[in-house]
Order: sequence, then structure tokens, then C-alpha cells
Amino acid sequence: MDQVFLQPWTVDDLPVLESGNTNRMTSLLGGPESREQLVKRHAKFLRLWDEGEARMFAIRADSEEEPVGSVGYWKTKWANADVYEAGWSVATRYQGRGFASRALRECLRHAAALGDRQEVVAFPRVD
Repeated sequence: MDQVFLQPWTVDDLPVLESGNTNRMTSLLGGPESREQLVKRHAKFLRLWDEGEARMFAIRADSEEEPVGSVGYWKTKWANADVYEAGWSVATRYQGRGFASRALRECLRHAAALGDRQEVVAFPRVD
């Protein structure tokens, strides 16, 4: 089984967003984003890291040369409580190999180590 590890988001990670910007990957999210939207989201990930509001990571697997996806968490409110919300995406060609679950586990460890929120929530579509 591949070792999975997280790399903090960098200026070089725009291709990670591009690899998940397909009809299949975004069909439940309103469809693919334009190049301009991807560039803005990439810049937002970098800015929110610098501001301490979010932590986004590229998901790396020891058997793959390129990142297989992304995972992260950001500050938000839910049910009148300060929480983190988590999100993740693994490119279609890498799905079904357990990368998302292992990356999310590492992401949750990172959030717990920060220690400024009691809960992490996620709202994945199940359909």
C-alpha cells in the first residue's frame, strides 16, 4: 500500500486544481471552473494559509511522481460553533486506492495539533 503524505500548498500546485477540474469530478459542484476561476482559487489557498485561516495540502503518494489530489481545512461556523470544515479531491485516475481516506486522516491530525477548534465538519455529497 502506498505511503500517503501531505505537502503544504505552494505556488507550484495549480496543476493539482487543474487535474480535478473535469466534468466527471465537478458534476455535483456545478461543472468545471474557468482557468481564471482556478487561478483565483489557487491564489486564495495561498492567501488563506498566510493569514492562518485555512490549511490546504497537495496529497502525495510515494508511488506517484505528481500529486494525486488535494485536502484541507478552513475556519468556519457551524451550529453556532467555531469549527473547521474539511474538503478533499482526488483526481479520477487515482481514485479507489485509499488516497483520500488516508490523506483526510493526516489532515485531521494536522487540524487537531493546531488545537484552536473542537470539531471538524465535512459535507460530502453522497449521491
